[in-house]
Amino acid sequence: SSSASMFGESIILSHGVQQVFLQSCSENEKVKILATPNPSEGQFTINLINWDEKEINLNVYDALGRNVFVSNIDNDQTRLNLSHLSSGVYIMSLGYHCGYISAFKLLINKK
Repeated sequence: SSSASMFGESIILSHGVQQVFLQSCSENEKVKILATPNPSEGQFTINLINWDEKEINLNVYDALGRNVFVSNIDNDQTRLNLSHLSSGVYIMSLGYHCGYISAFKLLINKK
């Protein structure tokens, strides 16, 4: 989709779990981010694998590009409550400590 490509990031999709690899600046190791479940009704769990304990800035944008949620991730497992948002496709943007930005889609599907 055009919203993901504007970030220049490829999206790996496997069994409804979106994975993004962020470049770690201090080591060659890659930090892997998992957002599950995806889609959800607004409650996501963000898991960081190979995380080097540097804070990650998280922003969520709606389909019109409006910033609808801002947070920082400072733990290897974080609960993300977006249940106040309506059903739709959102872009989660991650800013790493070296300024590298990565993004992927979050799907909110309320019953």
